[in-house]
Amino acid sequence: ILFYTSSFYVRFFALRFLCTLITLAGVWILWKGLKSAVHDPVAQLIGLAALVLHPMFFIMFGRISNESLTFFLFSAVWYFLIQIFTKKEVAWHTWILLGVSYGLGMLSKVFFVTTLPAFLLVLCADAFYRRRNGEWRKRLPGYLSTIGLIIAIGVPWYLYQKIVFGSLTGLGSEQESL
Repeated sequence: ILFYTSSFYVRFFALRFLCTLITLAGVWILWKGLKSAVHDPVAQLIGLAALVLHPMFFIMFGRISNESLTFFLFSAVWYFLIQIFTKKEVAWHTWILLGVSYGLGMLSKVFFVTTLPAFLLVLCADAFYRRRNGEWRKRLPGYLSTIGLIIAIGVPWYLYQKIVFGSLTGLGSEQESL
């Protein structure tokens, strides 16, 4: 209730601060992923600096929008993909969190829908890479549960948009929105 009784400027600052915190949490997740995948500390810093030192980084993610949430979810997806690629045994919670992160990402921005084929190709590449010793069979329930969660979380919203508004995005026909 304090938020609603505060002045416009206090609410504006609080929302911008929250967006910045969510973005910084995404940067921290990317840093953890880089540390687990790349073992050279200089390469880790260069990889993170290439992102954070981009001139538009904090301008884009410090404003009030869903960009910071999208960045956070995309960072989580990359972190879990790195865990899947670099570890021989993958815990169930990693597969579940990967599917939930991607599914919620589909709800936050249509960008996740357009990258879904590439994401599925990455999972297929992991299975193909592990085909020699039959390890992909142990991971098959993880692959399927991740894909199932993505479909269960993300697809119903786009089907609803298609049924109610006649387009997947809800903006009218795809040709009119272009």
